[in-house]
Parts: sequence; structure tokens; C-alpha cells
Amino acid sequence: MKILGILLTVIMIIAAVPGISEQIGPVTVGASYQTLNNAFYTTLSDSIERYVQLHGGIYIAMDAQVNLQKQTSDVEDLIQLGCDIIIIAPIDSNGSVSAVRACQDADVPVICVNSGVNYDYAAATIETDNYLAGIMMAKALVQLTGGVAKVGMLEYSLNDAGRGRSDGFMDTVASYPDIEIIARQECDTTTETALPIAEDMLQANTELTAFFSINDPTAYGIYSAAVGLDKADDIVIVSCDGGSDVLDWVRSGRIRATVAQLPWQMGSLAAKTAYDLLEGKSVDKYTLVSPVILTTENIQNYESFFSEEGFIWPETE
Repeated sequence: MKILGILLTVIMIIAAVPGISEQIGPVTVGASYQTLNNAFYTTLSDSIERYVQLHGGIYIAMDAQVNLQKQTSDVEDLIQLGCDIIIIAPIDSNGSVSAVRACQDADVPVICVNSGVNYDYAAATIETDNYLAGIMMAKALVQLTGGVAKVGMLEYSLNDAGRGRSDGFMDTVASYPDIEIIARQECDTTTETALPIAEDMLQANTELTAFFSINDPTAYGIYSAAVGLDKADDIVIVSCDGGSDVLDWVRSGRIRATVAQLPWQMGSLAAKTAYDLLEGKSVDKYTLVSPVILTTENIQNYESFFSEEGFIWPETE
């Protein structure tokens, strides 16, 4: 983890030097995101945009709104707009293949971020170590509940990011016999969808004391459902994302812990990889970025990620 932190720090230093990629001239970088109604993705997008602008390029971002057909259509539009390279945050590891194939047909290189696709054309995939994120979520839940909890899970299994988090969580809590999973349901990762699902889950399972939330927007829906049922003080929520909007939620204790994916660093790495590809340099086919756990104890350090200058996470064990 320390090595990766050093690597990403170097990337940020390189990114801050204008003219580093002058040999390829101005380029147009397109991006298709699962959703831009999520601070993780907006931070990721802002990071890529900053890098592209520093290098005199054009950046075009599209919001797929968690709609596979729209994601493919958006990518086709990006191709028609003349993008030299396209960065895709897949909605579905299988369903988003059509968007990647559209790039292949147009001979436009692709980088996947946050999740991969089950198709080999992508030149690089950069994502959080989501299995490790699931482990961290489980360990946080154990610590927060003293190892005794009845848990509901709101999951997203359509891409490998969601599956990794659930798998890491389940494999870890298996060692704690008093952590009992009593309800599991799919959710499309939005607050609006999560709220009624969580309401139904809480009403059908009155013994629930904790929730695994696939991401922060889902956690907001879970908390709102608990408030509506007068159970907010009785439910421990652990989540994953670490976007800027979650800081107040963690600080106030509404979300007890979230695993931060470091979107600014991931975006910088994706953008640098894009420029390396366009310059004909070799790049890593697959990169896992280690996440960090965010709690009330370390939130002040994490806030520096969203300041103008602070992009470096302090060393951790």
C-alpha cells in the first residue's frame, strides 16, 4: 500500500508539469460513467479532466444514468465526436461489452475504470481492490458491533467491483459466528432505489442491527429508510466509495464507516495511462488500487483529498 501511495504521488507530480505530452499534440479524451449522480464518479471525472486540461486536451464526459443502452449510445456519440481514446466506467461487466466493442470497431483505444468488462479489447483496467474493500467493510462492522450483528446486505452483482466487495465481506464475516446475514437484495446503487428496498427489509426483519451497503448513495437510502421507521439509532451502516459528500455523513455517525476508493488518484492514473497509450508506451493491463477505511478518527486527513492541493493519503499500516 505504501508503494502504491508513492507511485500515485509521483503520478500527480508528473501530471502537474505542463507540456509533458507535447509530442502527441492536443487530444480529445472521452469518458462514459455509470452515473454522475455519485460523488465518487464526479471526483474521478474531475481528476481526469484536470489532467487533460493541463496537457492542452479536450475532455468530454457522459452520464449513462445506470442504463446500459444509454452507455453504449453515449460511447458511440463519443466516437462520432472524434475522441482519440475513451475511458469507460462499466455498468455491467457483461452488458457494457457492447460499448467496448463499438470502440474496437472504430479502432479507438479503451481504458476501463472502477470495474472491468468480460472482453479483452480494453488496453488497461484500473480499479479498486474491491475484494480488499469488502474485507475492510467486514472488519469495520465487527469492530463497531463487537462481533455481534444481524446484517442486511444491499448489493450490486452486475460488475466485478460489486461482486468483489460482497465476496470479501462474506468471506471475512464467515469467521465470526455471531455476525448473521439475514437478508440480501440487489440494488442499482442509487439512493432512490435503495430507500424502498431498505424499508421493506427493515419491516420484514425487525431484528436487523446492521447493513452492508454496496456504495455510499445506497447507504444514504438505507439511513433515510431507518429514519422513517425510527430505527436510525439502532442500525450500524458500513459502506464503500469515499466521495466528498460522504464526509459529513461519517463525521455525524450516520454512516459509521466507509471504504474510500481514492477517486482522485484513480482518475490521475487513468488519464496518465491514456496519454501513455497514445504515445505508444506500454502500460499495465490491470492495476488494483488499495482502498483505505474512513472513520470519524481519520476523516480530517481524508478531507485533504478534496482540497486544492492535497492529493496524498498519509502512510498507513
